[in-house]
Amino acid sequence: MNQCNEPVLAMYNPKQPIRISTDASRSGLGAVLEQQTDGHWLSVAYHSRAVTDAESCYAVIELETLAIATACERFHQYIYGQRVEINTDHKPLVAIFSKPLNDCPPRIERLRLRLQRYDLHLTYVPEADVQVHVEGIMVTTLVSDRKKTEIKHEMEQDTSMQKLIKVIQAGWPDERQACSYELQAYWNYSDELCIHEGLIYKGKRITIPLKLRKEILSQIHAGHMGHEKCKRMARQVVFWPGMNHEIDTLVNQCEACQKHQHQQSVEPLKPHLVPNRPWQKVATDLFELNNQHYIVIVDAYSNYPEVQELTSQSSKSVINAIKTVFARLGILEEVLGDNGPCYSSAEFASFAKQWDFNHITSSPGFPQSNGLAERTVQTVKNIISKSIESKEDYQMGLLVQRSCQSKTGCEPHWKDKGEVLKRVMPRSYNVKTENGTVLRRNRRDLLKIQEKAKDSTEKEKAQAMDLASRKKHQVNTKILDKKPEIKAI
Repeated sequence: MNQCNEPVLAMYNPKQPIRISTDASRSGLGAVLEQQTDGHWLSVAYHSRAVTDAESCYAVIELETLAIATACERFHQYIYGQRVEINTDHKPLVAIFSKPLNDCPPRIERLRLRLQRYDLHLTYVPEADVQVHVEGIMVTTLVSDRKKTEIKHEMEQDTSMQKLIKVIQAGWPDERQACSYELQAYWNYSDELCIHEGLIYKGKRITIPLKLRKEILSQIHAGHMGHEKCKRMARQVVFWPGMNHEIDTLVNQCEACQKHQHQQSVEPLKPHLVPNRPWQKVATDLFELNNQHYIVIVDAYSNYPEVQELTSQSSKSVINAIKTVFARLGILEEVLGDNGPCYSSAEFASFAKQWDFNHITSSPGFPQSNGLAERTVQTVKNIISKSIESKEDYQMGLLVQRSCQSKTGCEPHWKDKGEVLKRVMPRSYNVKTENGTVLRRNRRDLLKIQEKAKDSTEKEKAQAMDLASRKKHQVNTKILDKKPEIKAI
């Protein structure tokens, strides 16, 4: 009779009495949860697992206690808050569980501490009565008898499976390299593999020989389920090393799945144009750190950041901060900000009209369109946070940031003003030419560096667009002709 179907496997009823029968051996633990219905005890759930190397060294009474603890934790959703009868074939456990905790051996004491949240009542049952239920768990799987016979036949013909059986019976070597090449893939599962009736089990899952794996995979993917559902189905029944990777490959190469797969389209990037000069266009953003409000104004040409403290995040405070930049550097052509209240207010719109600059807002729900300001905020917040923690002036950190070379190959301040900031680290103001002549930096050098920086910026944006467009297909491309690239695990 199949122990996973009615009438053997019953539905759980919280109003009916509960009992758990457990048993343990040097190779595994087993348990069955039962409920009394119409005077008969029917099985509700099963549990079993292999013991680890450390657990196999336990005393018999410790293994039996471990079986009870493992079963109760496994059936927690059924027994928590209920009176539970525990059937065990190890009579000394009944006396041990009636003793005070401090009178128990240390390992049993720890296991009993794990069981204190349950209302357990131990009963001694002869070994034969427990074996009828518990030992049947290890041999019950979702594979039919006919398929088991076929797997066993192929396993006898498979030389690698025969080697694996011998290693399991004789014992695994101490090091992975000592195993033959075809058995090294099983090394990580050596503690979980066992042999029963000529079949190799990993827990309750049957290890499949190489010749049958393709057939098993096709059966798993018969309903054209996705990656995770196919894996969950396979993990209930079968096992072999690399099974998850092979399932991923099968699903990715299934033409029907690829044809009807839902695709999330990637919108093409539309990068901002690179300005021709400093402070032609700026990006702004607000942030708060340690109850203090800040505004970041970063030049889109040189990446030079201006950081100012604000009294609040109101439009008036933001306008006053931007006005100080205008007063020092002149009125800008474009100011990019997000759609926050301070930028979308009528007061800010009036300010833009009065000072004659173009106010641009980032796309709603897409802050990446103001990525320059977002990234600068992240950098500035790190500088301020670290300076506060180390009790230093964060303005010194901003000075160092402005004088560090960026991806464009030059400093933000040099690219902005053609000057080298005086800083703590010594810096030479001289430039050595190819013929060895030493000259001071001049206007011609500035123009060359600015041209080089602009080329670097455009190249960087082109690379970003290339990465973003790799997921897009050309017009008239046959999607099914493009096999997905599967990376090896």
